[in-house]
Amino acid sequence: MKTLSKIRNLLIISSILTCTKTYSQNVAINGTGALPNASAMLDITSTSSGLLMPRMTSAQRTAIATPATGLTVYDLTTQSFWYFNGIIWVQQTSNLTGWLIAGNTLAADGILGSLNNYNVKMFANGSELMRLTSGGQIVIGSTTPSAGDLLGAFSNGTNTWALNGYSSFNGGGVYGLIQAGNSTNFSAVQGQYFGSSTQGVGILGTSASTSGGTAFNAVGAGVSGDASGVRGNYAFGVLGNGGSYKRTGGVMGYDYGTMGALGYFANNSTNYSVYGFGTGFTTGGAGGRISSSSVANITSSYNVPDNTIGLGIYGGVMGGWIKGLVYGTHFSGHRYGIYVDGNTITNNVYTQLNSVDNSDKRVATYAPTSTNVDVYSKGKANLVNGKTIVNFDNNFKNLISDKEDVIITLTPVGVCNGVYISRTNLDGFEVTENNNGNSNVQFNWIAIGTKKGFENPQISSEIIDASFDGKMNGVMHNDNAPDEGTPIWWDGTSVRFDTPQAPKGAPAVINARFNNLSNKTKK
Repeated sequence: MKTLSKIRNLLIISSILTCTKTYSQNVAINGTGALPNASAMLDITSTSSGLLMPRMTSAQRTAIATPATGLTVYDLTTQSFWYFNGIIWVQQTSNLTGWLIAGNTLAADGILGSLNNYNVKMFANGSELMRLTSGGQIVIGSTTPSAGDLLGAFSNGTNTWALNGYSSFNGGGVYGLIQAGNSTNFSAVQGQYFGSSTQGVGILGTSASTSGGTAFNAVGAGVSGDASGVRGNYAFGVLGNGGSYKRTGGVMGYDYGTMGALGYFANNSTNYSVYGFGTGFTTGGAGGRISSSSVANITSSYNVPDNTIGLGIYGGVMGGWIKGLVYGTHFSGHRYGIYVDGNTITNNVYTQLNSVDNSDKRVATYAPTSTNVDVYSKGKANLVNGKTIVNFDNNFKNLISDKEDVIITLTPVGVCNGVYISRTNLDGFEVTENNNGNSNVQFNWIAIGTKKGFENPQISSEIIDASFDGKMNGVMHNDNAPDEGTPIWWDGTSVRFDTPQAPKGAPAVINARFNNLSNKTKK
């Protein structure tokens, strides 16, 4: 047997030598006797057979002791080629077609990336531009993703925008959606600014539309907020928080000089729910305070052109209400402090404060009241040989309703027989001294008439009702309190303080709101 084995080995060696030509630097294996290619250490040529690599299982492959860098085997377990890169074994293929520069045609989904715990890097011009980490993060413009980012983009000196969304069709540029989850307060789209510029913002919205809006519910806006889909209370389209520093606010509105803030903390440490100010009539206006040295304060600027209005409110059943815990509302103006177009009603006295010379205190005077709407006139006159005629002022005559019903009081100033009203007419009255006296005494007179159109003054029944103040106190409700307050609404005929009802033919969204009110009341 040993003799047969030796003979077989000699035949194999002889067969190899007949088709192999060995040179000092390279080897050729072929059936034609051709020389090896000068660039190859081993040149194998065949048209009927191939090169068969060592074949083994994964266990056998990983059991190779001290594998050489570049050692290649075919793994029967994974059915793929593996090579040793000097540190670990690397799989070359897994029955997949390699990705071609010109693209691939695949019968099924392909894979581009790694099958081990290594990052995938994309380079251009020798620099890494994008990385897919083994942890599932994608980072663009950096090699280190931020913690918690699934996709992170970093700008640089050349490309200042880290991420932009564009649309030239009927679609949006950037869209964010949170589909579930209620344990955190993340936003669908969130912007934060940590720079040092005074003009830096977290999110900037700009509208450059060539068409204007068509209505207040169809406006052109830089930022739009819509919370109509929220099912519950405390839903707002836009939420702003200005922090705790002075001259900060939750929301700022600006229209070329006219400004307004919601949730404003003023420089004098006063918190405002609504704060409006205009700086179009000054130079150097800032934060509602005039900084020009030539203008000490707002009240000294009456001769400067201006068309700004601090606050304008248009209401339905009410124009508005203001309630203070200590003071109600303070009005100040150059032409007038407050002008009321309509009945002025108070449940207290009318008080006027009057300055007194050489005193640091003012004197309070109170307006008289009457169950009638009275108009007063007064004057002084002298008898001439016991008689005189007093003519009413034209303004008084035009205001009173019935000249014959005017009440006149006479008070002589001096000694006389007494005086009486001997005749009245539409223009005034005649005064005569008693007992045919002929003195020239002076007298004072007061005339009281009823204002024209107010012969039978009427106050709405709900205001006359003794419960009105209590109901209005409920209307002026602080919604930060747990109780619900008192509703107020106009039913087309009268003012009511019960659950409001939707008007007939109202849109569905209005009906839904009123239905919610009704259901809440029933509970």
